[in-house]
Amino acid sequence: MFYGYDPTYILVIIGAILSMIASSFVQSTYSKYSRVQSRTGMTGAQAAQRILQMSGISDVRIEHVSGKLTDHYDPSQKVVRLSDSVYGSTSVAAIGVAAHECGHVVQHHKGYLPMKIRTLLVPAANLGSKLGIPIVLLGLILGLNFHLPDGTYFSLAQIGVYIFTFAVLFQIVTLPVEFNASSRALNMLRDYGMLAPDEVSQSGKVLKAAAMTYVWIRTGDTKLNERELILEMLMEILERGTYSHLVIRNVLNKYDYLKQPSKAFIKRVTEGTIEKQITIDYVLNSCSKTPVSKMKPLIRNLLRLSVYQLLFMDSVPDSAVCNEAVKLAGKRGFRNLQGFVNGVLRNIARTKTQIAYPDETDPVKCYSVRYSMPEWLVTLFLEERGAEITKQIFEEMQKVHPVVLRYCGPEEKKEDWKQSVAAQQITLRQHPYLSYAYLIEGGESVQSIPGYEEGLFTVQDVSSMLVTEAAGLLGDELLLDVCAAPGGKSLHAAGLLKEGNVISRDLTDSKTALIEENSRRCNCPNIRIETFDALEPDENMIGKADVVYADLPCSGLGILGKKRDIRYRMNPEQMKVLVELQQKIMSVIWRYVKPGGTLMYSTCTIHRAENEQMVQWFTQNFPFERQSMKEHLPEDLWDSEENGMLQLLPGIHQTDGFFVAKLRRVEKKE
Repeated sequence: MFYGYDPTYILVIIGAILSMIASSFVQSTYSKYSRVQSRTGMTGAQAAQRILQMSGISDVRIEHVSGKLTDHYDPSQKVVRLSDSVYGSTSVAAIGVAAHECGHVVQHHKGYLPMKIRTLLVPAANLGSKLGIPIVLLGLILGLNFHLPDGTYFSLAQIGVYIFTFAVLFQIVTLPVEFNASSRALNMLRDYGMLAPDEVSQSGKVLKAAAMTYVWIRTGDTKLNERELILEMLMEILERGTYSHLVIRNVLNKYDYLKQPSKAFIKRVTEGTIEKQITIDYVLNSCSKTPVSKMKPLIRNLLRLSVYQLLFMDSVPDSAVCNEAVKLAGKRGFRNLQGFVNGVLRNIARTKTQIAYPDETDPVKCYSVRYSMPEWLVTLFLEERGAEITKQIFEEMQKVHPVVLRYCGPEEKKEDWKQSVAAQQITLRQHPYLSYAYLIEGGESVQSIPGYEEGLFTVQDVSSMLVTEAAGLLGDELLLDVCAAPGGKSLHAAGLLKEGNVISRDLTDSKTALIEENSRRCNCPNIRIETFDALEPDENMIGKADVVYADLPCSGLGILGKKRDIRYRMNPEQMKVLVELQQKIMSVIWRYVKPGGTLMYSTCTIHRAENEQMVQWFTQNFPFERQSMKEHLPEDLWDSEENGMLQLLPGIHQTDGFFVAKLRRVEKKE
């Protein structure tokens, strides 16, 4: 062996070459054929759906994910996610990439052995990709050698090379998996007649490039910077208007190989920065000569995520926050603003305990900054609920709450299920309102909890469960749920209607697909799921339903603690539009209720115009009267029920902010 050289170093070179080839091949090939439109006019999403149908696979969804070439199949969720450049595109390239991802679905469905092997190699590959090259470089710089008793020796650089071989091995195993997916895809496109003959060869070139995408993405991930990833997510959410829960879910799925602490850090900083945006911007404007609104978008969001760490994360040293932000500004092409970033953040770090926040002499400004709520929203809450209850609501919305599960399996299996959950170091606490509702703490994801695949439980807040409780179902009714997705209330009702049936509807195929997935998992044969616009009259349903569920589109002001970006998206004008929409829907669906039947009206808001005032308008204009729910509600809620109406408030009740009204159809309106 020559000093400083090991023949195995060539593995490092192989890895680098694979990365460069893959990156270039993917980008150039896709760019070329993305300009060639398929003569069938089929979109990537439509192509994927057809392939799955023709392959006899009915339990995999098609979803839209932001970005370019971020397409992937998530076997844990059974969903194919197609990027902006693929989902709605009719190009040969888009159809090829969509078909490639469906090739992975077929592999998973048929138990393709190399795919199983690749999955087993993921932990070792992550270790090799993250530590291999740094150890090699450190070894070359330090020149450290380790001597064994038999006289042989090895270097630190060699150790790094050996560790890196895991990453190379993963890439070697990955290639046949990806090429096989592309081969399957090409055959399906040809056999199912989805492309013209001359387009098949063009798509084949795209599929060869698609086979390299995983190698490219994986290699690039070795340099993953958590804060840079958070920055990109904030740019997508706060500057481009994408919903935060979609961005966070898609990114965490894409980087599902990350360790749990990294995932938790990414999720917390992203969600926290969004939730505390108004507070953070107030602090920035107090400590910067340049207002937040005048800053470059990237710098603005870089400062926001950094200030969140400074103010709300004691575990992260202030110096580390400042240094990482300065480096990231330079990396993203803003070297001329590194001094500005450093100055602002160090000023905040130095004076954060001395920042003067508005006091309660101006309650609107005070609560807006303290709780990071828009001033118009604070004003609305103060007018409708008063200062003390408003503070209670806002403080409750700042807290992190455990996920709530509804146990829906056989009663005789409940104790065994609870024991199996506890064995996974997951804590279950029975909710005080309902015996079958459990607060859950621990576990990496809902899907990882024992009993998920068997359909023994579903995620549902207690406020939503109370709709079915209050309905007082007898067991043989026909129930129509007009805006049902994701299907929690429909499934709950179906479990109680042993001799009855549920018709579960929503506006789009993507929404009804969620209901279908949950219904299939929870084994609810008495549900019929339909895509139907609630604004469109259905003559066949007039006077047929014993019970109608109307959980209508609303402002969502009761769940601001869970869906953090609602506060920035909603405004008074939109709320007026929503009230009008609710009235239009109610004007159609009331006819479906039999005389003497029940209409359950509900929303996840605490806005009186959408709740109490909506019920007042409805009972004045249609043959319905309020009906008491008290006998069906937990005793703790009796005092909150007011003649057929129940307003649940965060901080007051142990649920989300939610409204339920029980309305009975009468023969004639007196």
